[in-house]
Amino acid sequence: MSTLYIDIETLPEDAYLGMPHGIAPGWERPDALTFFVEPTRRTLPSSYKKAETVARWEANEDERHLTAMRDARAAAESAVDDDQAAAWESWKKGSLSPMTGRIACISMAFDEEAVEVIECAEDEGEGLFELGERLRRPAIIVAHNGHGFDFEWLWKRCVKHRMPRLAAWFRQPKPWDDQLLDTLMLWNNGARHKRGTLDALCKFLDVKRAPSAIDGAGVLDAYISGRWHEVVEHAAADIEDLREIYLRLKEAT
Repeated sequence: MSTLYIDIETLPEDAYLGMPHGIAPGWERPDALTFFVEPTRRTLPSSYKKAETVARWEANEDERHLTAMRDARAAAESAVDDDQAAAWESWKKGSLSPMTGRIACISMAFDEEAVEVIECAEDEGEGLFELGERLRRPAIIVAHNGHGFDFEWLWKRCVKHRMPRLAAWFRQPKPWDDQLLDTLMLWNNGARHKRGTLDALCKFLDVKRAPSAIDGAGVLDAYISGRWHEVVEHAAADIEDLREIYLRLKEAT
């Protein structure tokens, strides 16, 4: 039986090429007055009676209040920037769930064959169709954190696109079956909830990583700025690293 190594890169569902970086779709910049809290002026102490004392106090109070107003305006502008950043970070998390994101590309390789990258950022359904065309022979499917990410994504997105036969490849109702293998679980002796990135395993096992200009966190930025070749390069590199890690773990099991 063949071994299929697979990895996916994902995007928020409504990400698009050339979108403004740092501005979440649907977010509109609020007026800074929304966050502005006007400082109150202090009242003159009742003990101040002399004209020169009152004048000096009022001059000092005017200067203090003016400084407080400037600080309040700056704080309001900063709050708007913080709101924008928070909205962006919240929106980016859409790429972490198959309910709020879409598959941008699928990288794969059978056994020792060359890596293929199915590019589908603009047409996820077509990309899944291409994947189905390639999955014509029995295979054990290997992914890193597959049960926590890739397999669930592929199954649910196939269901969305009404591709039940392809979806069945990525559903393993019996955990003890070996149809879907997860190198993270292999490394953690079957534990599903322990963490460990592919990069961390490569470093620990002295596996030289395949060259890539970005990591997974950089996929969105590369996509929207038109550096798609970096996404493809990263996706292919992950398969090379995954294959090496799996073979190392297979030796030890």
